[in-house]
Amino acid sequence: MTTTFETPKNVRLELSVAAGVIELQTEDRDTTTVELEPMSGDAQALIDATEPECREESGGHRVRVRVPTNKNLFKPFGRGGAVRIRVVAPTGASLDASTASADITLSGTLGAIDLKTASGDVAASGATADTARINTASGDVRFGRSLSQTTIGSASGTITVAETGGTADAKTMSGDVTVEHAEGSVRAATMSGDVFLGSLTQGTVDAKTMSGDVTMDVVPGVRVWMDLSSLSGKAQSDLDQGDDSGGAAQLRLSASTKSGDVRVRRSTGAPAR
Repeated sequence: MTTTFETPKNVRLELSVAAGVIELQTEDRDTTTVELEPMSGDAQALIDATEPECREESGGHRVRVRVPTNKNLFKPFGRGGAVRIRVVAPTGASLDASTASADITLSGTLGAIDLKTASGDVAASGATADTARINTASGDVRFGRSLSQTTIGSASGTITVAETGGTADAKTMSGDVTVEHAEGSVRAATMSGDVFLGSLTQGTVDAKTMSGDVTMDVVPGVRVWMDLSSLSGKAQSDLDQGDDSGGAAQLRLSASTKSGDVRVRRSTGAPAR
């Protein structure tokens, strides 16, 4: 099933499916195309019961696609069904997506995104969003770039963010947390895993893990205040004391681990202005 809507203004997408895949790509266009594809089980019956809709609202359009479950179709003993929702939307579209066990894949430039999944992965390395809020119970998250606020939570999964332009908050119970390039304040926490925060320049950074290492790279030329601790490992800074003199701290680092090492290094990035 393929449906195309005229959406020349701001687009807000609401997508939900229990099992399968949600794929969203944005590009310069004035239409939104929705394609539903059966993947397994009784998926065709679910697609037949799905009615994609587009409503004009103040300032733009809202496109909604909600795939029902077998329970909604009064088939409690059916085989279930996995459905692929593939959407191509205009650049800057916002997204509100929810799944039970479906993976979510994003690419292109988006507005605000809010993603919720129980046991699906989020693959959005090629995506840029104004703001990002992602929650998953037992899935991995790979995200590209957020221009403003980034909030990611996972009970059991690895979190990887390429770049944050504003504040970032990333927490998981069991998995690594990585923010490769952070331009603002960061809070990162995991119970069992490593934390890596790169290209730090300003703000307040708080990194914690119970069982794992914490590594933080600071851009050259940034003045730093540090509070580092490890119960059964090493806590050390590779920064030269002379590099941090001559004014108030631009960056405040706080890092702790119970079982692991904490290390602060100078990154290889361009010096701070």
